[in-house]
Amino acid sequence: MRSVHALLLSLVAASTVSSAELEMRHSPDMTDDQMIGGIEENEKENDEIVSLMTALSEQFQRSSEMLQSFFHLNDVDDAVRIVVIEQKEQDPARDRKMACLKAVEKIHEDEELEQETMTFMTYIRSTFDKMSLQVWGGASCEDLDRPELVEQCNLVLKSEDVVQKYLLEGKTDDQVWSTVQISQDMQQVEQVREIIGDVCDAMPADSMCHTVLKNYDAIVDWVKHGTDSLVVCSRLAICSADSDDGSKIPGLDSEEPLAAEDGALATADLNKQEQSCFFCTHVTGVIYEVNILFPDQLPILTSLFASVCEMTAAVSKCQEAKANFDRIVDLVQLGQQPREVCVNADFCSKVASLDITHMHGNDKACVYCDAATTVVEVILQEAPEEINQIREYADMICNILGEDSPCHEYVSQMDTVIDSLNKGSHPRDICKMLKYCSAEREDDPSSQLTERSRVGMMRNGRVGNHPRGSMNEQGGRHGRVGNGMQDETAVMQADERPAHPVHPHHGSCGFCSRVATVIHQVNQKSPEKLSIVKTILSNVCQLVPSKFKCDVVDKNFDKIVEMEKEGKHPHEICKLLGLCDNMHDGEEHVPFVTADVKDITVGSDWRPENETECTYCQFATTVAKIAVEQYGADIREVRAYADMICDMLSKDNPCHIYVKQFDFVIDSITKGMSSKAICVGLKFCIATNANDKGNTASSGLSFTSPISDRTAHDAILLRQVNDAMKASIDGCFFCTQAASVIEVAVAADSSKIAQIRQIADVVCIMLPSESQCQSFMEKFDTVIDSLRKGKQIKAICHDLQYCTADAMATVVVPDMIAVQNHDKGSGTCAYCNGIVTVLHYALDQESDQVKAMREAVGTFCELLPTDDACHNGLTTFDEVVSDLLSRKEPAAICQRLSLCASAGARSDLLSGLLDFTGGDFLPKRCTTCQQNTLLLASVITRPDSLVTFEDEISSVCRLIPESSECELLMKHYDVIIDLLKKKEDAETICTRIGECVPADEEVQEEKSMPVSCLFCELTADVLEHAKDSEKVLREAKATLETMCTVLPPLARCDVLSSKFDDLLSLMRDGNSPSEACHALALCDAEFVFLPTSDMQEDPIVQAFEKGRQSMSKTMAIE
Repeated sequence: MRSVHALLLSLVAASTVSSAELEMRHSPDMTDDQMIGGIEENEKENDEIVSLMTALSEQFQRSSEMLQSFFHLNDVDDAVRIVVIEQKEQDPARDRKMACLKAVEKIHEDEELEQETMTFMTYIRSTFDKMSLQVWGGASCEDLDRPELVEQCNLVLKSEDVVQKYLLEGKTDDQVWSTVQISQDMQQVEQVREIIGDVCDAMPADSMCHTVLKNYDAIVDWVKHGTDSLVVCSRLAICSADSDDGSKIPGLDSEEPLAAEDGALATADLNKQEQSCFFCTHVTGVIYEVNILFPDQLPILTSLFASVCEMTAAVSKCQEAKANFDRIVDLVQLGQQPREVCVNADFCSKVASLDITHMHGNDKACVYCDAATTVVEVILQEAPEEINQIREYADMICNILGEDSPCHEYVSQMDTVIDSLNKGSHPRDICKMLKYCSAEREDDPSSQLTERSRVGMMRNGRVGNHPRGSMNEQGGRHGRVGNGMQDETAVMQADERPAHPVHPHHGSCGFCSRVATVIHQVNQKSPEKLSIVKTILSNVCQLVPSKFKCDVVDKNFDKIVEMEKEGKHPHEICKLLGLCDNMHDGEEHVPFVTADVKDITVGSDWRPENETECTYCQFATTVAKIAVEQYGADIREVRAYADMICDMLSKDNPCHIYVKQFDFVIDSITKGMSSKAICVGLKFCIATNANDKGNTASSGLSFTSPISDRTAHDAILLRQVNDAMKASIDGCFFCTQAASVIEVAVAADSSKIAQIRQIADVVCIMLPSESQCQSFMEKFDTVIDSLRKGKQIKAICHDLQYCTADAMATVVVPDMIAVQNHDKGSGTCAYCNGIVTVLHYALDQESDQVKAMREAVGTFCELLPTDDACHNGLTTFDEVVSDLLSRKEPAAICQRLSLCASAGARSDLLSGLLDFTGGDFLPKRCTTCQQNTLLLASVITRPDSLVTFEDEISSVCRLIPESSECELLMKHYDVIIDLLKKKEDAETICTRIGECVPADEEVQEEKSMPVSCLFCELTADVLEHAKDSEKVLREAKATLETMCTVLPPLARCDVLSSKFDDLLSLMRDGNSPSEACHALALCDAEFVFLPTSDMQEDPIVQAFEKGRQSMSKTMAIE
């Protein structure tokens, strides 16, 4: 190259001399003398130039030969281009450093450029207002060849202020890189910490997630030193040293600090790849790169490949790769990756593949899917508005795990997961649908262990044999009960021994801990539902043996809730209650109800059509009805409570089988079907025939007490239904009794119908098979429909073939005998029975208000003279309350008080048909008004006493608002006080307010009138005023049908009831009551009832009068 340079310089010099000579020769300013002198000089110079040109020519000749030799111009050779691509193993740390240093270089240049700009601007500012300088070819992040490095470089540039600070401190570029690397690592670590923290917020307070978060810094330190994850989890007591993960940790001392070498203890031995796979992937990598950069040069690689094979060992199978070269090229051109090509060419095994199909069905993939789905389920239940944020966190975690992680595929199906959870699907079922779990592993004990341990840790918190928690606990969805120690040892080999001795199982301790855990979950999620948990627990207590001491847990339910709110652990709570011993405090082991539950009387033997199956089904359906009434037909809410009951029992309990058919149960409940009918439809109970004597076995079962536990129902309603059901051997009497109770509910409070059905179902089960109870319950809906249509009871029972004409007479005649006998004091007896019944109800339902009423009456009595009857009445009140608390019946109490004769017991026969607490058996309103007016007159002179009386009577009337006394005082109180102040007497006052009839109207001429005519005209008189009100007409018809059950045939009530609609039509046509009754032939002379001087005392006349007053009262209210 130096010869070439000399040649070029010579040519330049010659060119310069020639140009100068020509210019001199042709210059216009030269004279002749000068030209002559110049010619001489030029001749001399020409000689010198010739000599110079000769020398240059020789030099040029030599240089020309040299150039020809250098460029091979004389010889023509074939050109062969060989491309050698060196495939370097990617080093993430090195790449990050390269990106960072490129960013630092850019920062340096920018700083220098800024300084030059400022200097330049100082000199030329006066000339230019604005100046911008730019360095062409300067450093840029775009110089890096990979997008991830460009992104990393730009990330460092965003932190330019921090980098500048380090540079000003005198740090080198490498030192800056180290500092930036640490900062970025810590940023990512803190980001992961925030993610875990947000996930832990959705977990219970004692979840293992909080343990991980608490030890997060230590975990980060261990991971930095290469410690295996199994070792880390063992240190945190999340995994045991003898875990079934397949990685044993020999010789790990609990007191020995972890070091980098510990990772080698737990790292599983990887299967070394065969050299053939290694060789194939590298060669295919070269082909892959050449195919991208120089696809036309692929044929050249064939000869190169042959040369390489001559130098490789036979174990690499290079010759086989050479033979499959064309196939490898085809696969590469199809877009397959090098390893995928070698797998398809049978040089590499599929075991090492990271393909997601390998993960499907894998144990860990199943567990992780189940765990992730359970987390999503918890978020949906507790904070559904955070689900989108969880989705973002899932994306972030998947990016950290890498592009090959199955995490990405799961996140892409998040909408499917959420939709399935909203439909009530179980997380494990969702994972099976997504192919992460295989169906054949469902019954595998080890799979159940994994599912309980992993998911249970997230759902239920830590409950195990380690102070900080253990994976071997009762996990499962919603805390499914399991035996932690048995599960732990189940996965061991037969010849292995557990690391710790298995402690005995104490039924009461395990059951208490399970219930306390359920209380914890409900209190965290919906504390307002704890009362329902208590009701459920009371029913569950009837299903477990006494050794579980469920009654003790139930009794201390409120105390458990208080201790749970104080943050106490379930096991600790049970120790404080004396249900768990203290010998294992350090281990905090929680025994669970497993094999012990199998000892329950009905156990887990769920054979088709067995007695226990029917009992369990009816119990579960009754509980479901309560939940439906509380929350409506929300299947998820009701299913949650069904799961809660099942969780209190064992995993083998029939409860779990029942829940699988829960959709049908809920649908049947909303349709109003009884528990027995639902269970018959589910084939859990056998449909019984009351006339089939062979079915006595199915009716005479010995049931556990939850079915007969009726204390939660209305006391009076329970007694009425119970009495009616127990009378079911007499079909007609049973039908009229039961239908009367139902009729009251239909007319007054339809919400009681479901409760009546439940009570009747329970009572029917305990009755003998020959009773009519079961067959009546099968027609329960028919009875309700008939009553709602206004059909009378006896007609319903007749249509249902329970009653004949003779049978109805046997029902009515004894009632009328009791009335017509008119025993001494029978009115007082009925009044006493009514008052004591009301007091009994009040004691059962509102004992606090009864106490307040007693104090109010006592205060009132103190205002009256000592000889007033109030004091004696107060003593009698205390005696009655004492008798009722001793469980004495109202009739017996009234007999002891000499207010009922022995025959008064017959009035019990009418207890289901007549309302003894109503106005029919109370004193006349006129008398009541006069008594109360005199009472007010005695206290009106003392203002303080009057105010006290007003307050106390308000308290009493709040307890019994339906009484006539309360109605009188609350309605006319002010008027009576004003008239008393005007010195008017009690009789005049009561006449003024319409409670008493004027004296001239009381004397009426006695006329002969048939009883049927009198009753008909009374009814017609009511219809005349109510003919335009359908509601009053329905109530009037119902009242008439009720009176027909107690009136004698003389009144022809049945005829009037059957012609009710005809009578109504006549009244609407404008007929008078007399004309209408004559038109219906109810005023015939042969049924004339002759009045007597004591007619007003006759019970039949009193019944008519009270019936008229009752109907008139109803109309007045309307």
